[in-house]
Amino acid sequence: MEQYYSCKLDNLEQLKIYTSDKVRWLDISNDFPLIKKYYKIVSNSEINESDFSSDEWKVAALFENDEIAAFAGVLYMTDKNWEIGAVSTQPLYQNKGYATILCSFVAKYILENGKQATCNTKIENSPMKKIMEKIGMVVQ
Repeated sequence: MEQYYSCKLDNLEQLKIYTSDKVRWLDISNDFPLIKKYYKIVSNSEINESDFSSDEWKVAALFENDEIAAFAGVLYMTDKNWEIGAVSTQPLYQNKGYATILCSFVAKYILENGKQATCNTKIENSPMKKIMEKIGMVVQ
């Protein structure tokens, strides 16, 4: 059975903000060709636009050289908490702090909407655990 870390952040005062002018929310209709290309690079899989056409989540990306370098989403879980998820970075852009910037961006959005920011990640995913701690989340 897989084990997970549970991470949470309750307010903006706890959040360590990392910013970049290379980050923006994605418009699934307009940005789908970029998302499709990115997904093929990071997972070697094909996706459909319908996989992203949901009212249950919102997706942000950090751009480098007119392509998605890193990706993260908000999953609208409950009235109380929204989860940071689908965090990934192209291998070419790893270890540059891009996932940290995106997770901070997404967490800020969640907290500004009056929700608790949460994240669950596998125990063996130590890079994600490090990111969550870096932005100020409590990891259990």
